[in-house]
Amino acid sequence: MSTRLDSILNPITALQFYRRDQNKLFLIAGEGPYLKVYDSNTSLLVLQHRIFCEQVIHGISTLDKQHDIADNGFICLAIWGSTSLALLTKVRFDLLLDQVVNDITDLITQVPDWILDAAISPFEANNCALVTAHNAIILASVQPEYGRLEMKTVFSPSKLILYSAHLIWESKLHVIVASGTAFGQIITWKCFVDGTKLNICTLAGHEGSVFGIKFSPTFTHADGRDGRLLASCSDDRTVRVWDFMSDHSTMAATEILDAEETDLNVMHHEIQDSTSKALAVFMGHASRIWHLQFLFCSPTSDDQMLANLLSFGEDATTQQWVLKLKLPSTYTKKVNGDSRNLCVDVNTSEIIHHKSYAFHSGKHIWSSALYKGIDGWILSTGGADGKIATYPIRVLDDLSSLSKLALKTDSLDQSSVTNSWTLSDILSLVKKTNIESKPEEVKLNKISSKNTFNRYIFLSTTEILVTTTSGHIMCGLIGSQILWNEVQVPEPISVDLRSYAVVKGFINTGIGYLAGVSGMIYSYRASLGISIFGCVHGKVADMFTIDDKSGQLYGLLVTTLTKKTATFFQLDRISHKIMETLDIGLPPKFVITSAGVANQLLVLGSRLGSLIVYDPKKLGSPLEICNVTHELSGDAITAIVPLSPAGLDCSTEYFLTTGRNGFYFIFSIDSQQSQDTISSLVRIVHHGTPPFGPIIDNAWFEDNELILFGFKGKKFIVWNETRQLEVMSCDCGGAHRSYAYSSMFNGGGGHFVYTRSSKLYLLSHEGPSHKILKQGAHGREIKACALSSDQQFVATGAEDTSLRIWRYDRNAALEQRLQCRALVQKHTTGIQHLQWLGSKYLLSSGGNEELFIWAITSIPNFGIGLVCEASWPDQGEAGNRRITCFEATIISTKSPEDGIIVSMGLSDSAICSYQYSKNHGFSVLATGQYTSSCITQIRQINVSATKLCLITAATDGILTLWNADIIKTNLAQLDPVNLVPYNFQKLHQGTIKSLDVRLNEQSMAVLTGGDDGALVISIFNYLALHENPSSFRLDGAHAAAITCLSVLHNSTDERLNLMTTSNDQRVKTWYVNVLDQVEEKENHNISLAIQLEQEQFTTVADAGGLAVFGESCLMEALIVGNGMEIIRIPSMLPL
Repeated sequence: MSTRLDSILNPITALQFYRRDQNKLFLIAGEGPYLKVYDSNTSLLVLQHRIFCEQVIHGISTLDKQHDIADNGFICLAIWGSTSLALLTKVRFDLLLDQVVNDITDLITQVPDWILDAAISPFEANNCALVTAHNAIILASVQPEYGRLEMKTVFSPSKLILYSAHLIWESKLHVIVASGTAFGQIITWKCFVDGTKLNICTLAGHEGSVFGIKFSPTFTHADGRDGRLLASCSDDRTVRVWDFMSDHSTMAATEILDAEETDLNVMHHEIQDSTSKALAVFMGHASRIWHLQFLFCSPTSDDQMLANLLSFGEDATTQQWVLKLKLPSTYTKKVNGDSRNLCVDVNTSEIIHHKSYAFHSGKHIWSSALYKGIDGWILSTGGADGKIATYPIRVLDDLSSLSKLALKTDSLDQSSVTNSWTLSDILSLVKKTNIESKPEEVKLNKISSKNTFNRYIFLSTTEILVTTTSGHIMCGLIGSQILWNEVQVPEPISVDLRSYAVVKGFINTGIGYLAGVSGMIYSYRASLGISIFGCVHGKVADMFTIDDKSGQLYGLLVTTLTKKTATFFQLDRISHKIMETLDIGLPPKFVITSAGVANQLLVLGSRLGSLIVYDPKKLGSPLEICNVTHELSGDAITAIVPLSPAGLDCSTEYFLTTGRNGFYFIFSIDSQQSQDTISSLVRIVHHGTPPFGPIIDNAWFEDNELILFGFKGKKFIVWNETRQLEVMSCDCGGAHRSYAYSSMFNGGGGHFVYTRSSKLYLLSHEGPSHKILKQGAHGREIKACALSSDQQFVATGAEDTSLRIWRYDRNAALEQRLQCRALVQKHTTGIQHLQWLGSKYLLSSGGNEELFIWAITSIPNFGIGLVCEASWPDQGEAGNRRITCFEATIISTKSPEDGIIVSMGLSDSAICSYQYSKNHGFSVLATGQYTSSCITQIRQINVSATKLCLITAATDGILTLWNADIIKTNLAQLDPVNLVPYNFQKLHQGTIKSLDVRLNEQSMAVLTGGDDGALVISIFNYLALHENPSSFRLDGAHAAAITCLSVLHNSTDERLNLMTTSNDQRVKTWYVNVLDQVEEKENHNISLAIQLEQEQFTTVADAGGLAVFGESCLMEALIVGNGMEIIRIPSMLPL
């Protein structure tokens, strides 16, 4: 019985849109060997089908336009990977979509060479042309009447080494091909179906291998000539745009070079004939560029044209470029007897960077697809993180739009609208409205040249209040049009609000509060106008709205610049009249920057990052002053937001804080009545690190999804932390300006108002800037995974330095089985190793001598909380060693908080063991030093109050046993001792990559896998570990290094069940029968029987972690590396 795939989350290597009919648009994705089809409107997975057995899908091509063929027998889909090819007719593919058929093996074949590109003929739609890695063209066709696939080689030129290629059908009889070589040249030529070839030219200029190449759509010059552009990207990190003339009627077919000529000779011959020059050369990515897409090309005059180009890079971004190209004049020259159109060298093109789209994590955008619909262009991208994102692309298709590009507004999607006004514009609109409504009441006030916009506040999701530096107040109503009205302000209030104003309001009440320099506070309501609300002594520093929806605390908190107390105005929820005025006593130097209510307690945040908690009935002095984490120290807390309570009978609730340091924190807070000691009122339970900052200004929850907003450089960003989704981004100039944001609470829409260059800008967006069809994971290689003891959570760590906690539900829908519940980034280098202690503690290690101990908390209505409880303190002077491996053991059956023993191996061959407890931190137990070889694996096989015994494996293939006698057990008085090696076993020819141990009372089985592909089983006498073990070696267990090895938990002392993974991308399960046991005081041989039970291909390349979970009757294995997958292991029967 074979294993079965349960879930896959791998890099997206191919994408293409497919319109089945007028009503259905699908997005087809290649993920490993699987073809996945998504409904582009609902984002639902419609189909998952394994196309190839053991080959990743590298490319997908669909027919661009519908054909009027009654039997639907034409090819609509070409899928390829390496030398594998699948051609599907429309009728077969539609049956596959409807799940009427599930077998298409008859349409899959092998071609003689690696396929680089494929194109279905739009003229004869049962033909498909392929270009291979050695510049050969293969014509493949489906014969509907016979139901089989036929191929023939149309043309095979000299053996060029290609990195990339693109081909398109220009007519029924020929294709044009552009081939990028490993030497940086581009060979362009025509290939006819009758086998003749027409060389066009060789384009030289790149200084590295050509990674991507793309033809533009055809366009027509002013003189009637057809033309195309060609774009290329290379290892030299440049993009080059070439003028590719598609009308080559004056050219004659050239003779093919001898197929036996070397690649260098071919390149030399071609370069001799090359005089074409690039129209544009530019760089724009932080690293290499993988491929390109043309959006639009059109001449604007006889010698100029406008083009839109997309580039996709290793930096996981998509860049949109607008190219204003100066087309070169051409002349005809005889070259070796052939007529060639040669270009005059010009360099007058203008390249403008239009947009940057960063919707993937980690590295690499491997695939992309474009679709032009009624509403414009849609782009979909697939990355190494396994995510599929779709988003609208705005095309600049005329010079007028290009001239406005310098004044662009940075809304990322076409549903966003930005308006801007000067103060004079708004006042003019107000006067015009007043003249039309009540002309007899209009008074033309003088406008000071120094009068500018001051502060903004949203009174509701569609109503905004604006103050100016001259005391004007305007109210704007946001609808299909923006309607402005000026608030009539009495002269004393206007004078008070000049130059300085503080504004706050309760959202969706239509009421705003304003304060100036005098200490007077004013309230505004559209129906009542502006009036005096209250007053405080001194100039108002800030105001905060307090709304405890589950309690009675509702009002306005006001601070002043001089007073050592804050003033709280308790309000009636309906009338908003003052019911009571209370003074709040503040600690010295405590400047309030945020306020909120959690668990019916008032919580205030300060400019220096501390929190204070008050009983609303006793505001004179705080219940608690909390300096809970050093990350908050020195940075202002900008918002305090309560989480939805877990239930009426729960005494613990949670609140979230944001700050100006790029982090957000979640705290638990117990009710005062449930606490024996005040010190435990507030406890940090989660430390979040969103991918923007350092300023996180506010947060709120929509349907239990956490939304944050703040600034990254000059950009204002709204971020959905739960879905890891950028909602909106706007280049407003940075945080040092007046601004306000209001969510429409409709799934991503909102309004953003800000000042820039003395103008008021209002950006309105209907929803998120992009849509996620498929959630992703790590954007780089996953190096480690670990399973919690209750099998509820899986932790993964990767080279992207992020740590993720996942929950797996085998009963959920296919795309929903793996759900990321938490993501944190604290490591500064790639994570090397992970281990759970129970389900409440997780340890992680990486480079720069980083070992972190994480406390795990389940947070109602949020997910999983992680907070770093401790880190290893004894780094070396350089601090650059890697902690390559570690193992931790709980000292007793008590909680890990009471103490653990952790032993670790470092990249300089050092070994150290520590005792850790939450109260006392790390205390060194023992240290040791191996040879110059690096430690790769470590296990603690005996941990007690007086003894510590370890096993280590190293890069020299040696297994070593270590022993240390612990002198004292008092945590405060531990004396470090030396770890002494006492048993060395040479097991592998090279590095021991994987290791697992199974213990019983008499014997210890140590199983190792090496980079020599061998599996070694060593049986030690557990009562005499100094003796040599009985070792059994199985050479060739895998064809490459065995990177992961795990003894399954349904093993017994007599029979071991184990699973191995390797760089050969094979997963194998083994039976090991121990035919004789070690008996005390006897010395006789042990024999084993090893049997390979199952073997299958894994879609995960470079497997770096393996975790097995489930019951004996139904086990599943998580394999991580370049991606992750879960396979189901059937019940294992005894030998």
